[in-house]
Amino acid sequence: MGPGQVLRALLGEAQHDRALAARFRRRHLHEQRSRELVLLTRAVQRGELARDIDLDIALDELLGPIYYRIMVTDGPVGESFTDQLVARFLAGS
Repeated sequence: MGPGQVLRALLGEAQHDRALAARFRRRHLHEQRSRELVLLTRAVQRGELARDIDLDIALDELLGPIYYRIMVTDGPVGESFTDQLVARFLAGS
């Protein structure tokens, strides 16, 4: 079972098990999001992103399409896709 399949299974089960949903958010999603916010914060500090950027929204804009591919379309999330996603994000910020 690949990472996308595991994520789909966990999120599917979390729809029916509130305790599992809370644990999954606390132990995985919140920790992962914190690590990702550190990366965006560093980009702001380096001047690669605007100082007034809303980092939570920026992270949603970057990760939303990835989760959509994993959860809905089962499309590939390879280097080409992520490079295009980041390029479009940077062009719009």
